Amino acid sequence: MCFNEETFINKHKTIYKYYFSKVRVIYLIHTSLAVLIVIAGTRIDDDAPFPIATLIGVMYCLYVVYFWSAFFNNRRKYFTHIKRYADKYQRMDMSYSLSVSDTNIIYKDEEKSYTFIWGLFKPIVEYQGLLLLVSKETDQTLMSISKDEVGEAEYRQLFTTLKEKVGNL
Repeated sequence: MCFNEETFINKHKTIYKYYFSKVRVIYLIHTSLAVLIVIAGTRIDDDAPFPIATLIGVMYCLYVVYFWSAFFNNRRKYFTHIKRYADKYQRMDMSYSLSVSDTNIIYKDEEKSYTFIWGLFKPIVEYQGLLLLVSKETDQTLMSISKDEVGEAEYRQLFTTLKEKVGNL
């Protein structure tokens, strides 16, 4: 298969969306809770000599602002890094291959070669036209395969094969 810069970037955007969808509710709960604590604190501390509840709420709001700013900063750095790699691979006119066997999956390109045994992976995740092979130990995506890079028929065949090897979520 030949490297496609747009497909590479879109795959990583989809992977990022997948992981953000897993924590989005928690982020929104923290944000809502911080606002509610500030509102409740201002009402509780109306006549208090020292506004401790409001102070706690404001500190929690600052923590949430830091939380969100760190999230967006990390996102920006991640996509800057991904675009740099996409440009590099596009200039190299890199090609790569995937081989699936009974015991493992092998990825090879002009720079590296990886052999992953099936026992390394959690059950396969299919998310927005992307097959994600996630490590059992680290929860990181070790490999992703999109419909755009392999075509619909081969994607379905890969999904069936991978589902047999590692299961399906």
